[in-house]
Amino acid sequence: TTCLNGTNGSRVNCSTEAALITNEGGFTQPRPCPAGHYCPNRTLYASQYPCPVGTYNNVTLLESEDQCLPCAPGHYCATPGLQRPTGLCAQSYYCEGGSSTPTPQGGVAGGLCTP
Repeated sequence: TTCLNGTNGSRVNCSTEAALITNEGGFTQPRPCPAGHYCPNRTLYASQYPCPVGTYNNVTLLESEDQCLPCAPGHYCATPGLQRPTGLCAQSYYCEGGSSTPTPQGGVAGGLCTP
C-alpha cells in the first residue's frame, strides 16, 4: 500500500493523519481535505464533515470544525460546506459574524436596521 508523507503504513492499509481523506472512490492513497470541509482522523469521503451553516472555509487541510471561519460581518453563509460567504446581507438588515441568512431576526446574528 502507498502512503503519503506524514502517514503511518501498516501491513494492510495506511492509517492517515488528520486532514486527509482515505478510501473515497476506491483510492488507496490519502488525499487532502477540500475547502469548505474539515477532516478529522480517518475521514472516509470529502463531503463527510462540511463546515456548518453560518461558517465557511477557503483553505484545504482543516482538521476540526472550530477551524471553520464564522461568516464575516455584512455577509451570510446559508448552507454547509461553503468555500466563501453566500452573499451580502439584504438591504435594511445588518449581519453580524456567523449570520446564516440575509435577513437575520432577533438580534442574535443581526437584525433589521432601525431608523
